[in-house]
Order: sequence, then structure tokens, then C-alpha cells
Amino acid sequence: MSENRRVLIFSQARLLEPLSKYHSDAPSQFTQVLDILQAILKHRRIKYLLLTGSTAVDVRQSLVDEFNEDDSITVFLLSTKAGGMGINLTSASVVVMFDQDFNPHNDRQAQDRAYRIGQKRDVEVVKLITRGTVEEDMLKLGQMKLDLDEAVAGDSDEQDSKVENEMKKSLMKTLRQKFEDESESVADGSGPEALGSPLTDMEVD
Repeated sequence: MSENRRVLIFSQARLLEPLSKYHSDAPSQFTQVLDILQAILKHRRIKYLLLTGSTAVDVRQSLVDEFNEDDSITVFLLSTKAGGMGINLTSASVVVMFDQDFNPHNDRQAQDRAYRIGQKRDVEVVKLITRGTVEEDMLKLGQMKLDLDEAVAGDSDEQDSKVENEMKKSLMKTLRQKFEDESESVADGSGPEALGSPLTDMEVD
């Protein structure tokens, strides 16, 4: 890792590609993005640690201590929610948000792991956003939510739950509109052959 910078990588995403396509004895039909990142780090022989929701509670602090004390470990992979609260990772100076949570406060809490008391270096936060996708809408809505919370100077778990649902509904509405626009362009002969909207039967909790 250049400049001796150490990195926290947060992700919550699951890919919809069934593992059984590659392994007949796969324990789950989905693969975590963190699994893919682990494979890449192993291939490149980069030392790393992993902390997810399935990591035993009594093991989590020992992983944090190991990362903070061993400079040869340059990457810490964490699931956004499991690694976003109650831990101090000030030995890292780069935070990568591989994907976004519907509740922007979860992402903010994850980023704050490197901003705890004792941090002596500037911290760089990198958010990976794919241009022209719903991720851009999530980023805008999330920032609006954070700005609104700062404006009213207060927040609650119930409000977080409500805004998360509102964000999901808004994103689904945006996606549906995009599919409808594409369908209209196909109908008037200005677009490619319509494949139908996969969102027609989807529901938002």
C-alpha cells in the first residue's frame, strides 16, 4: 500500500448471482461483495482482516486491536452495520464505502470509525458510485436526509426507519419511471426492444 496508508472497506451488498452456478455444494444462493474482495486480496497477497455480522462479539475487539497494532495489515474489510458502531480504527486513514445503505446514518457511522479520538492524520473517504444508476439517486437522497437532520438538530431511531422506507419508495419510483420512459421510446420506435420492467411486481416494505 503506497504511502503506508491503511484502508477500511465497508460493504453491505449481495450479488444476485447464485453460487450454485459455480459450486454445487454452495451454502448460500448469494455471494457477498466482501467474499469477492477477500479473493482479490488473497490473490494479491495483501494482508487483511474481516469483520461481519457473523463475527462473534468476543472476537471483534481482538480484531480491532490486531489491526491497530499490526502495521503490516493494510486492509480491514467490514460489513457496514457490524463495523459501523462502537469500534475505534484510527490507525486507518482511508475509508472506502463500496456501496451505500438506504439509511445514510449507517454510512456516516461507518466513516466515523477512522475519525475517533487519537487520529493524527487526515482521513480520506471514498464513495464508489456508478454513474447513470440508482446509486446516484441514493447519494442525493442520503445527503438531503443528513442536511435535513442537521437543520432540525435532532434525530431518532423511528425517524431513521421512516426515512429509510421513504428513500426506498422514492428510488423505486425513480426506477419505475425510467423503465416507463424506455418503454415509451420503444413504442414510438426510438428505442431498443423492450424487455419489460422487473419492478412491476416488487414491493417496498
